[in-house]
Amino acid sequence: MTITQQTVEYLRAAGMVVDLAEKWIPKSRIKQDLFGFIDLIALDMAGQRIIAVQCTDNTNFAARFRKITNDCRDNARAWVRSGGEIWVMAFYKTDQPPRIAVLTRDSVELSNPGAAPEEE
Repeated sequence: MTITQQTVEYLRAAGMVVDLAEKWIPKSRIKQDLFGFIDLIALDMAGQRIIAVQCTDNTNFAARFRKITNDCRDNARAWVRSGGEIWVMAFYKTDQPPRIAVLTRDSVELSNPGAAPEEE
């Protein structure tokens, strides 16, 4: 099972509506994330929130966080200013639950991009 599939399964088990936000570009053979950082969109109807999800494994967790707060900072800032949340979800190779960092408005508004995330 891929990390994206694990993430979808985990979020759906939590009662969320989830769909892919990345697209496949056949000629270049790459996946392109929505706004440069979103793999999935999750709708949490109970919590009345929309969540942009970046999926990764534990070894790339910090790199994905930096990607959002540095390379995609303007888009991430627009997302949270519009009321959305951003989660970086990393799965371990064992049966441990995923590591989840929630990027708050403060973490994408930082003057020092790439600072440590808050974890749930």
